[in-house]
Amino acid sequence: MQAGTTRAPRQGLSRWMRWGEAGRATGTLRMTATPAASYFDPHTESRSPSTADREDIVMGLLTALEAKDRFTQRHSMNVALHVQALARRLGASPADVESMTTAALLHDVGKIGVPDAILTKQGPLTAEEYAAIQTHVDIGVSILSHVGCLEAELPLVQHHHEWFDGGGYPHGLSGSDVPFGARVLLVADTIDAMLSPRCYKDAMTVERVIGELDAGRGRQFDPDVADAAIAYLNSGEADGIRG
Repeated sequence: MQAGTTRAPRQGLSRWMRWGEAGRATGTLRMTATPAASYFDPHTESRSPSTADREDIVMGLLTALEAKDRFTQRHSMNVALHVQALARRLGASPADVESMTTAALLHDVGKIGVPDAILTKQGPLTAEEYAAIQTHVDIGVSILSHVGCLEAELPLVQHHHEWFDGGGYPHGLSGSDVPFGARVLLVADTIDAMLSPRCYKDAMTVERVIGELDAGRGRQFDPDVADAAIAYLNSGEADGIRG
């Protein structure tokens, strides 16, 4: 295994979610609210076969994503942490928090099928390149549609780029036609994209991210989700979660 590669431990994703590189805070992702039932808890002594299979599938897909683009894989982990916090602030049930978090981990798995030259391009994308990036949604749905235990996550992955005003993709859905989990995922995805440095941009300050969320409230973002995200960022709870 090459230096810098992260291999998911068999004990569960909560241990895989810990990283200690310079400039990154340590984070632990718990997929369910009840420790005894948390199938991503490394201290759980036994797991049902379906739970074990689901965990192995998620870890396998994340490992494949990292092999393609380690920055995308780290981004997915960050987004999962943001989603989890936002979903709880918005009063989602434990089952929905779990499903949203799983969808967040897998939302960019379709980028496996996007050319490296486009994913890592430092300058602005052409119209053709942007169209290629957009295909990651359909590719991701195609991959996950073969996994029966991830059926609940499919609509969230499919619609996480839909805008509240209908200006997103792939189907131009708007308002409540966009699944609630996808509306949360869009905001969490945007938060990490803005907070994290990339080869083509510097990281934004928290204050600027809050300003962007406020500006997109009711247009790109569900107003309730945007408000929850602004409160979340102002609380300092998200400090340290960035690529």
